[in-house]
Amino acid sequence: MQFVIATHGKMASGVFNTLKLLIGDRRKILILDAYVEDERPVQVRLEEMLGGVEEPIVVFTDIAGGSVNREAMIALKNRDAYIITDFNLALILEVSLLPDKEINKERINECISLSQKQMRCLRMTGGEENND
Repeated sequence: MQFVIATHGKMASGVFNTLKLLIGDRRKILILDAYVEDERPVQVRLEEMLGGVEEPIVVFTDIAGGSVNREAMIALKNRDAYIITDFNLALILEVSLLPDKEINKERINECISLSQKQMRCLRMTGGEENND
């Protein structure tokens, strides 16, 4: 299974660095920082990046309907791939720790649900935690 993190700006690099710190080299992960230094179209860069990949692909993009997401959809339209949008670190951790044979739409949706449930707003007032 080939993983890709593709985002606007350098978010992909940052998430990749954190992921590597937490899970090491458990996954093959390619990154695409869009609209920063390489001015070639995102779709072209994705096609070049994934040209020789014959295994299934899991792509994480930052914004549903955003340009990076749309270009990933075009680049992968004839591939065995999952595109997961609006990711957070918890989601990438959940999916990346699954065995390849368990990565499917149902399991990915379970991971999405779990990562959404982990989000919290903690308000700190006067040194006390208030979770109301």
